[in-house]
Amino acid sequence: MPTESCYPCQTYARACVLERETFPVERKRMKDAPVLLPVWPEGRWFDVALWSSWPSMFPRYTSYVQGASAFDAIAQLMRYYGLWKVAYASSRALDGSIIYRCYAPFVLPESETAPL
Repeated sequence: MPTESCYPCQTYARACVLERETFPVERKRMKDAPVLLPVWPEGRWFDVALWSSWPSMFPRYTSYVQGASAFDAIAQLMRYYGLWKVAYASSRALDGSIIYRCYAPFVLPESETAPL
């Protein structure tokens, strides 16, 4: 006689008809949590793309940028290339936690920003 009854036999309250012993089902191990990039005091890494015209199939400028926020990464890349306005911008955190898109972003030149 089996040590445990199967599900249909338990449901219908009858003697188990299985010829072999039944064992508890082993659960599959859960995958480990995804590894997120640590947040440094200066920010995290973003994959940034800038479009000079919209709609367009491919961005004109792309780079990996480290920034405090998604828009900060976009602003840093725009300042690096000397752009004050683009048609469209996209920023994605490398760990996939943030995706930020904006239409017609602009930044002030470094000389016009107010000191903190």
